[in-house]
Amino acid sequence: GEWAQKSLEQRVAAVERLVEMLKAKRSEIIDVLQWEICKNDADAAKEFDRTMEFIRSSIDTLRAAESTSTVCEGGIYARLRRSPVGVMMNLGPMNYPFNETYATLMPALLCGNSVVMKIPN
Repeated sequence: GEWAQKSLEQRVAAVERLVEMLKAKRSEIIDVLQWEICKNDADAAKEFDRTMEFIRSSIDTLRAAESTSTVCEGGIYARLRRSPVGVMMNLGPMNYPFNETYATLMPALLCGNSVVMKIPN
């Protein structure tokens, strides 16, 4: 598909745009977390912020991995080429719906995979 053919930087740019949109809705997302799963203010805010930090860390990790295309192990050199695996399934849990959903969704998307997602209900 089209997503899998995009370069890493194109996928990162798209995810970073999504993160900015999520950050603009931070207070609304925190309110939903409070009402939907009875989190207090601090726990809901922590879940949101932890998720944003995880996405940033995933981007940084993937960029670092992408820059390491040649490896040497035991005197044998290999050239690594990364490509999407295919379609990933994402099952969002109800106890940490925002964090756990995005913690599996974002790395899959950043790697160029398509994702089928069942949101928590």
